Amino acid sequence: MANAQSFFQRQIALRIMTNRLITIITLWLAAATAMAAGNVEAELQRLEQMQQDDAVAALGAKLDSAQDAGKKQYVAYCKEVEDLTASPESPQHSEQLLMALLHHQLNSPLLDEEDKTRPRFLLQDASKNQIGSTATDVDLMMKDGSATTLAHLAATAPITLVYFSNPDCDACQRVKQRMEQAATVAEFTGSKLLNVVAIYTLDDKRLWQSSTMPPFVTDTWNYTQKIFDEETYVLPSTPLFYIVDSNMTVLMKNEASLNRVETALRRLMLSSDNRPQQLSRLLFRH
Repeated sequence: MANAQSFFQRQIALRIMTNRLITIITLWLAAATAMAAGNVEAELQRLEQMQQDDAVAALGAKLDSAQDAGKKQYVAYCKEVEDLTASPESPQHSEQLLMALLHHQLNSPLLDEEDKTRPRFLLQDASKNQIGSTATDVDLMMKDGSATTLAHLAATAPITLVYFSNPDCDACQRVKQRMEQAATVAEFTGSKLLNVVAIYTLDDKRLWQSSTMPPFVTDTWNYTQKIFDEETYVLPSTPLFYIVDSNMTVLMKNEASLNRVETALRRLMLSSDNRPQQLSRLLFRH
């Protein structure tokens, strides 16, 4: 009886592995077809359906293929991937895939040192507060004039949504209004599972003091100006969101879409595995 049970367990495990392998191969073939057709956007959409490690490996294989086709094709393909993965406004924005691309370029025998200047610069920026690492702590001022830090605020809830905003930014105002109506944000802040911390990074204290945020948002100013002056956080545009856990582990970075942020928050709250590495992988397909 025990042997029969063990046999059936092995058969079930084998079937699960086989189905996963078939899914990965199917997605790889679909992405390769999209690449062959010159549709890099469609290819990246296919990669988003994979697990993080599989997607990074698949992108590496496609970069190898582009490299084998010659420098001209490789450079053109890399540019398309960079344009889609680097921009926070892009639906295919992905810090993990961007970093995989940049590492591949820096190791490519087709590129000389001058060619690698841009990838090296972009990788230096992307490596700051990368997903899975500990976010850089910053000094903050509250509206009542008291001083605090991002780490202190993050420690008071399981998850903190960091909202980099500028009162002079029209897009920031629209996102702020949408955030007031966001059901997911309201639910999780109401149950004390989520902090929302808005950070103003520029030097106009009067502008910041005269602005308002929804009541569930902790409205702060980086009064030391280190974010702006020292680029401790590289913010290509505003508004942008980060998600960190109570230990300041970065789970999402430089996300412009509130819809994606809400999806990510729901996934985080539903996850039974609260290990930072697993949570950051969970958010890969946001």
